Amino acid sequence: MKNIRIYISGKVHKTGFLFFAKQMARQFNINGLVKYDTNLSVFIEAEGKYEALDLFVKYCQVGPVGSKIKSIHIEEGIVQNYKSFKIIDKSIPKEQSGSLEKQFD
Repeated sequence: MKNIRIYISGKVHKTGFLFFAKQMARQFNINGLVKYDTNLSVFIEAEGKYEALDLFVKYCQVGPVGSKIKSIHIEEGIVQNYKSFKIIDKSIPKEQSGSLEKQFD
């Protein structure tokens, strides 16, 4: 079992990225969490078998239709023994979402 922390930036909000990550995690039997980070990027903490995590990361590098991944940073973390994969917070402050849309127009 391995734990990785994934930071994804780009056009990831209003694209279904959190739900996409949860669906891919379920497909690859990965536990952990996904949420929007404070700078409007996506943060994922994922735990699972090495091969499953590699496949999960490959899907995250592409993202759902409508997303545009600018950068992805992966670091190894400490195993937390998650029992499921959860979306922590689906909301983004309104003032931040406007700035993101302007950034990627």
